[in-house]
This record gives sequence, C-alpha cells and structure tokens, in this order.
Amino acid sequence: LGYQWAVKLTTLGVSMMFFNAFIHKMAGAHFTLRWALSDNLRNHLLVQFDKLSIERTPMADWLLQAPWRYETAAMLNLVSQFAPILAFLLFKRPLWRALAGFFFLMETLALGVVMDLWNLNWLPLMVVFIDWDWLFAKLGWVPSRPQPGATELEPDSGRRWARSGRAFTITYVSVLLITGFVPWVDTTLKTYPFSRFPMFSKVRAKQPYGTPQTYEFYGNRVESVGHPLEPDQQRELDRKYSLRWLQRIAPDQVGRKLTGLEKTFRKRYKRKRFTHARAHLVLFQAVAPPEPARLELHRVGIIADKPRGKPYRTLRGKLAEDRRSFTIDPVGFDGGLEIVGIAVVADDMPGVRALELRRDGERYLVPELGADSVLVLADVSTDGQVLRFVVGRQPAMGW
Repeated sequence: LGYQWAVKLTTLGVSMMFFNAFIHKMAGAHFTLRWALSDNLRNHLLVQFDKLSIERTPMADWLLQAPWRYETAAMLNLVSQFAPILAFLLFKRPLWRALAGFFFLMETLALGVVMDLWNLNWLPLMVVFIDWDWLFAKLGWVPSRPQPGATELEPDSGRRWARSGRAFTITYVSVLLITGFVPWVDTTLKTYPFSRFPMFSKVRAKQPYGTPQTYEFYGNRVESVGHPLEPDQQRELDRKYSLRWLQRIAPDQVGRKLTGLEKTFRKRYKRKRFTHARAHLVLFQAVAPPEPARLELHRVGIIADKPRGKPYRTLRGKLAEDRRSFTIDPVGFDGGLEIVGIAVVADDMPGVRALELRRDGERYLVPELGADSVLVLADVSTDGQVLRFVVGRQPAMGW
C-alpha cells in the first residue's frame, strides 16, 4: 500500500463511528430488523423532541405522520450507518469507496435535518473516501513522483519500520475495538472520539413489534410550587433544567440538585414567592398509531421536595425483591410524618392503584399483583397536607 496504509487506517477510524452505531442498534434489536420495522423511530422522535418540549424539525414532523415514512427512514438509517465501513473493506475499489462516502455524507446531514444534531465539522472527513490518485488519473493530471532512490532505506531500517508499522496498526485497531464496544471504557478514560456511539440504539417499541401500540417510559418534571412558572418558562425548564436522568439517580442526589435550583427560580425566573422546588416522577405514554403522534404525561409521585429555606425531603424506600413488602427511611421531614396510604403503578402503565394500608412491624405489605414490575408510592401526611412520594420500583430503576 505504500503511504496508503495511513489513509486506510484513517478510513477505518472514520467509518467505525457509524458502524459502531449500526452494531449497537442491531445488538439492541437482537440482530433482527425490529429497530426499523416497528414504531421504534416514531417513539425515539417523540422522546427527542416532545419529551423535552423542543419544537420538532420539519422532517421529523413529516416522518411522524405515517408508519411507512418512519419505518423507511429507519431502514435507510441502518443502511447509511453500515455502508461507510465498505470504504475500508473495499479500499482498492475507488467507486465503492466514493459510494460509501456518499452514505457517510447522507447520514451526517440526516442527523441534522431529522434530529437537529448538526455536526458539519464531520464533513471534511469525506476526503478519506476519495481515491485521489485514481481521481487525478481520470482527470489526466498525474502528480510528480519522487526521484528514484530518493526514498530508499537501508534493509535493516526498512524492517524496523515494518515492525513499527505492524505494532502501530495492532494498537490502533485494538483501541478502536475496545473503546467502541466495551462499555464504560470510553467514558472512564475519556477517549472521545475513540468511543462508543449507542445513541438511539434502544428499541423503543413493545412486542409484537408489527402491531401499532402505545409505548410508556418514565421521566421527570421539576416545578416551582407556590409561584408557578409561565408556560414558556416551564418549557425552558423542561428543556434545560429538567435534569434528564433524575428518575435514575438516588433521591438524595435529586434533593441536592433541587437545592441548586432555588437560585434559578429566584434569579432567572423572578419567582420570589415560590415555596418549594419539587421533582415529580412522571410516566410518558406515546399514543398508538394511527392517532397523531404525541406524548401524554401522567404524574406519578414526588421524587424529592425542597421547601424554601429548609432541607430537602425524600423517602429512602427499599422494596423487597419479591415485591411483597417495603421499608421507608424518611429524610428531611423535621415536622414528622405519617404514612396514610400506599399505591402502586403496575407494569409501568398509566393509572395509580390505591391499596389497603397494611404493616408488619416496620415493613409495609403489598399484595400479590401478578405484574412484571411494580412501582410503589406512599401517601405522606406532613405539615397539614398529604403528599404522594415515590418509594421504589422492582425491578429497580436506580433507587
């Protein structure tokens, strides 16, 4: 290959980015086409835009209007993420390399046009998909060649360079594979751009995948209690300050983050009379086709509550693995509290079901519900009001 070994390795590094994303999507779908031939992309678009109160791109809005549109787009996405690796595998085929580069270009632009994730700084990487020697020859322009003997090396020196090249190649490819496919290595070692690209790889659809149906997932909402925000301010809070993974971290961490939001309410939003910064666990439901694509929000319970000028309040709950009992360790309820009721959300479906309050010493009992997952809530009487707090979920969802 001469100097082209460096170009070929660069081509591998560039194409591996999208190929890595392709493999993660296929692995998430158990190497079937369910990632594309289902409502998956429809639900990803709703999560990307509607969940965060972000205006949809015109293309995303168009795709959401019919199943054939978003399923076709999903198939094209898989093709365009797989195709660039062909430039490495068919490196000596100039036309195939250029075609692979075309798909790299289309995928880069599609991320911006559809998902509003613009990465125009990737476009110069297109140069590795062009065989410039072949192109210049086709145009009749032949670059100058070095004089004979100008680059000759001593035999021993050539062997040393060959060994060094092989060592570098093995190291380079190993780094690409390890950081691209071994979880947490890239984030722990901060190796970007040598990293995994699992974005949107989760299959956001339910079985049977070919049947239109609803899709549910948990999220969160942070709000100002006592002095509510204006609608546009709440949308901005949802978009910028919603702490997107609140529902996946410990309630204690949520409480500490709410403490930091007090300044936001007072200074940015001029909410001088707010009484609480409160984080709610909510259940989003994407309505089933052929209904127009939208998310419906169902409030479930409070994750953490931060009264102004007081410590945050939350329940450290522990739900037994058999889902039949749980314990509660309250935090921040200086005025005391009383558990006056319990309720559950079964199988992550909208609708809170109140249960009879039963205790066995320090444990609260939950009847057999026949559900695959159970989210337990506790109605807490404190300071003259009853608030519904999240206790925990089995299987666990982060607490």
